[in-house]
Amino acid sequence: MKNRIATWLAPALRRSRLLLPGLILIVLPAMSHAGPRQHVPAGFDHYAVFMATGKIPFSSHPNPQITGCGLSIFCDGAYFHEVIMGRDAAEIAVEAQRAKDYFLSRFGVDVDALVAAGRMDFFSFYLDPRGDYRMYTLAGTRVPSRGWEVRDGGFAAMVTDPNGVELSGEFQGQGLVMPPEGLLVWGSYNVLATNARKKPITEIVIDYRSEMPMIGNNWGELVVNCQLSLDAFQDGELSGKAQGMGTVIPTSDFSGLRLNWRNVLTLGGLDLLE
Repeated sequence: MKNRIATWLAPALRRSRLLLPGLILIVLPAMSHAGPRQHVPAGFDHYAVFMATGKIPFSSHPNPQITGCGLSIFCDGAYFHEVIMGRDAAEIAVEAQRAKDYFLSRFGVDVDALVAAGRMDFFSFYLDPRGDYRMYTLAGTRVPSRGWEVRDGGFAAMVTDPNGVELSGEFQGQGLVMPPEGLLVWGSYNVLATNARKKPITEIVIDYRSEMPMIGNNWGELVVNCQLSLDAFQDGELSGKAQGMGTVIPTSDFSGLRLNWRNVLTLGGLDLLE
């Protein structure tokens, strides 16, 4: 995996950008924590804000259990799937196939065929926790100023064909081409909510999938557009949407990557988690 990610990163470093995996939409029960309670804006059921401003050094790993980290914001996804989500090998394989099925249905992207042809890469990932991805605002809830950690992982399909990959599926006949380094993602956000003593009190799992491909621009920015679900997309109903923009750029001494992104998340039609 590291070689695949390093190949992806090289042009990104030259353009001072790196794609990132996604945005989230979350909802939590009201809990007593330091900090003011955020009001729900008129016209919305719920909203949240996530931010990441961490630095990921190239020369080390987050901890010995997390492998596959390299010149990227991604580590290998095994730790996320096995330890954080508690999935066994069979369950991980099911999630990988669900990702492929969705990419084929919505985007007309046959992952296995494109991988076999050398035009795409498919891999599991865990967003490097040193990126310091956290939830800072949640309407109706007091969140501590330090925020709550977001553990982010799943599966991604990345275009490696220099000519790109034309989309079909729900985009049949529109002539849309996903360029090299374009990403499709399917994954979960596991939010570790803590109390005033920083002790974990609950985990909130929100599932996401690409609504549109994630494609960066020459200014080093990436617009993300994801669909969200609170039931792993099992009943076909969507819980809401997440949109935002972020950048990942090399540090001034090129010893690592610095993350800088802001995500605004909205939710409609569901009650708070119990």
